[in-house]
Amino acid sequence: MRFGTKVLIVICFVLFLGCGYYFGSYYHQNVKRHKQMYCYETFSGPINSALIVDDVSDGKELIAYYKLVEQGKNPIINFRIQGLPTDEPVYIMGYIGEDSSLVDVVNYWNGGGKSRQWYLRGYVYRATLHEQPPRQIKSD
Repeated sequence: MRFGTKVLIVICFVLFLGCGYYFGSYYHQNVKRHKQMYCYETFSGPINSALIVDDVSDGKELIAYYKLVEQGKNPIINFRIQGLPTDEPVYIMGYIGEDSSLVDVVNYWNGGGKSRQWYLRGYVYRATLHEQPPRQIKSD
């Protein structure tokens, strides 16, 4: 391989990394311009972490699950889920479906002592979104 070819490969690699960094920064700046809300559920009384699915095709199952929970039932979960922290805001990216019961959100958190933030994008049930963080019960 000639020297000119090696230099061209290095330049292309550096440009690729630079473009990735730029578009990644732009994406996160755009996300943080969206409305913030808090995601938790209190259908059974106490404050619980809201469930989030990362695949929109699981959204119907998530909605059906929460509709049963709202009725006081304890349904079976038939989809892959994760929980969201109750005291950290999510950014509202959009509403999905005819009745907008499914909401596209992004959540940022510091990953276990790491210096950089991690993020999760997924779909939550609209009734689990709140303007304010949950009120914590103070213990004496």
